[in-house]
Amino acid sequence: MAMLLTVGPSLSKHVRFGFALQTTEGSASEDAADTNWLPFNDTVDLARMGNAEIYQQADYTDYNHLMFSSGQWFEGGVPVALQAVEASLDDLITWITDRTTMGYNQGMFATVFLVDEYQSREIIDVKVREATITFTKGGVVKFTLGLVGKEHASYNGPDVDVTTGGPYIYKEATVTTDVGGIGSLSADYEFEEIEVRIDNVLEDPSEGMRLDGGWNPRVLYNLGGPDVTGRFTRDIPEAGGSDFFTKWRSQLDDTFGTSYDGQINIALLRGGITLNLLMSRVRWMDPRNDYPGDNRSRIKVESDFTALGSDDGATAPITLTTP
Repeated sequence: MAMLLTVGPSLSKHVRFGFALQTTEGSASEDAADTNWLPFNDTVDLARMGNAEIYQQADYTDYNHLMFSSGQWFEGGVPVALQAVEASLDDLITWITDRTTMGYNQGMFATVFLVDEYQSREIIDVKVREATITFTKGGVVKFTLGLVGKEHASYNGPDVDVTTGGPYIYKEATVTTDVGGIGSLSADYEFEEIEVRIDNVLEDPSEGMRLDGGWNPRVLYNLGGPDVTGRFTRDIPEAGGSDFFTKWRSQLDDTFGTSYDGQINIALLRGGITLNLLMSRVRWMDPRNDYPGDNRSRIKVESDFTALGSDDGATAPITLTTP
């Protein structure tokens, strides 16, 4: 009996993720010079959502036998390995935080490429729903994008040129804070973990469907400027250990005021390439220091926080730059 030939498996190390900012909605960007190919360090689950629906009608049939698609789009996450490459960082920042000149707080579209050994996919009109950046002691800087894309296109992507250098790591992060009040930023060496979440307030893709004969959403609306929240874990040093609690109470008592706002600035630097994350108006949300019931534990401060924009709308809750 002849043995069946076995086709080799598709390997994860050969998967490539790329994106290129679009200048026009509905028109793919496929120029090699404009495309950023980035490695990733966890599961990419950006996939077509078929939204299959079972349709039932009284037709003298015992079984479910009719099915249709109520709309199709791409949705999922991409855990990017954050490279110290200025061009890629600038395009990432633009994709996440910029708004088009059309107004109405509409975010930027990009063309996304996913390529493995057996298939090549091109997704157009992709927006960033959420970006999460996590800084953890002893680890790499984690950067996860939540994406939504309108439709699939025939692959005409450029040649792959993935950056293979290592991502930013914890020791390349410098944190400066102003706990609260009118003052200046100063170095803070006590943080163990900081997570920043940028929510671009993207409407559910199903809301973008229209009675126009198409399977895909016709529009993807950002319903406002970004909401920025986060959390941190911090050591309590002997000096200044109660500052967060003191300023938190002052923030609560200062209704609608700005006198006791805090600030956080995180700067990453490698090979002369800097990524700066500035939140210039921060409110601490219920900081706490739970007390373990033993005689060998260290007490830590844990808190959520919210970054606010300025009252005149001139300053966003977070500013990402590569100065």
